[in-house]
Amino acid sequence: MNGSVDDWEHEIAAPAALFPCVRTVQTLDKNLEALKMRLILGGDLFVQLYVNLITGTRNFVLVLGGHCLFGRDCAEGRDWHCHPFGEPTRHDFGPDGARPVAVLEFLLEVQEIIAREGLA
Repeated sequence: MNGSVDDWEHEIAAPAALFPCVRTVQTLDKNLEALKMRLILGGDLFVQLYVNLITGTRNFVLVLGGHCLFGRDCAEGRDWHCHPFGEPTRHDFGPDGARPVAVLEFLLEVQEIIAREGLA
């Protein structure tokens, strides 16, 4: 999705509303070029999403206690990669890690991790 920052805000908030584990949706920063939102899952567990329309950067991350647990991101709209659960400093550029993901798909991955790891 290219769109506007408002389009992206909807692209994040709409799927977030489908997940019972999302307690609160916060817009942390929004301007004409970029958007940062946080989906509070409980306590210090949250999903943070950042989109920059100018650079094409996308950053989707699951955070617990200030530490990344899992993420997917790209710089300048290319070089998508995954930071696998349990190895958040690793960059997976393999076939699964390198594919672009939509917000809904990322939230489905997060939901699976939360259920599997008993985080919620």
